[in-house]
Amino acid sequence: TTAVIRWNSTLSSKLFSNTSLYYSSFNNTQRTKSEEDGSVNLFKTTSKLNEWSIKSDFDYYISPEHVVRFGGKLSQLMFSPDILQLRNDESETNLSEATKKQAFVSEGYLEDALEWQKLNANIGIRAATYSIEGKTYFSLEPRIALNWTLKPDLTISASYMRNSQNLHLLTNSSLGLPTDLWVASTRNIAPQRADQYSLGIEKHISTKYTLGLEGYYKTMINVTRFNEGSAFLSGRDRNWENNVSVGEGEAYGSEFMFRKENARLNWMLAYTLSWSNQRFDDINRGRWFPFKYDRRHDFSALID
Repeated sequence: TTAVIRWNSTLSSKLFSNTSLYYSSFNNTQRTKSEEDGSVNLFKTTSKLNEWSIKSDFDYYISPEHVVRFGGKLSQLMFSPDILQLRNDESETNLSEATKKQAFVSEGYLEDALEWQKLNANIGIRAATYSIEGKTYFSLEPRIALNWTLKPDLTISASYMRNSQNLHLLTNSSLGLPTDLWVASTRNIAPQRADQYSLGIEKHISTKYTLGLEGYYKTMINVTRFNEGSAFLSGRDRNWENNVSVGEGEAYGSEFMFRKENARLNWMLAYTLSWSNQRFDDINRGRWFPFKYDRRHDFSALID
């Protein structure tokens, strides 16, 4: 459920603003029921997130080839992850108010987009704070994207960016039941952070055909998942923070693209070879293993 109020304004012939106030509410509930010897067993997972935010974005046009963008955002998050198990008709575990968390987020960014001869550059930096339970996390996230046209038919691109994420997706496939939960970073669980590098080349064979090749590498820290074999279904200890492992992740691969355009029938073929791995000290003897979203080979086709 979302609601947005937006105000666009032209402050001058070169400065434009876009201010938004919005509310969003996410609620995901899954239930499983089984009966055995007259006893009814219920399993329930919930994940709730409510957010109030106000943000302002500004575009300042120094010239048609040089644009500076900046802005900020303030948010209040109310997060309520939970796991509930009713063992039978006589024993019931109620939802706990202790799992509710309230967080405050502030963000600011500055970005410079410049076109200079054969080089397009986009350089920026983002700063953010995340406060919860009396603790504040600070992140500084630089980013740069370069696009260099060596010849009219040959372009090289390169980029680097750092991102942080205050939400964690907890997964566990050992139960045979859906147990994915979105949870917020807490005093004990730090936000996730990722650094990504990419390098690509694009060649125009003719006015209609284009070949592209790109490689990327991404590292992640403060990645979380449910402990293997943990008793988080127990009504005695239903705090998810006590039942997770914190580790690291990596993702890398290459993407190949062949495209036809500027014709009555346009189409594109793409192939991706990629890996996505994670590592935790107490899982798989501390060795890397494929993550659940690892997709080694991916083929796609698009016709327009």
